[in-house]
Amino acid sequence: MIGGEDHGSVLERALDETFRDVAVKPKIRVLPGKSSPIHDRFLVIDDEVWFSGNSLATLGERAGIIVRLPEPESVILRLESFWNSSPALSEWRANRSEASDTD
Repeated sequence: MIGGEDHGSVLERALDETFRDVAVKPKIRVLPGKSSPIHDRFLVIDDEVWFSGNSLATLGERAGIIVRLPEPESVILRLESFWNSSPALSEWRANRSEASDTD
């Protein structure tokens, strides 16, 4: 919780404010569970994949690099399978809210 708001709510509000006047908005999915099937961070833009082993939260604070993968096709296919099986952030938040209402 941040000031009474859950992290998902804070993130959605920040995204709305940040991308209010932008034509293309980011799409966010959540890999639920205690142990994510993906450890590293991937950024897919068009047909390119950028990879970082470091947490994006500490980007610029700790030594690390972001690397463009030379042959991204197989990585994109694997990431798409995770994407397609994961709920959108708003759906994930709604499901969490419903679950806590029944507790």
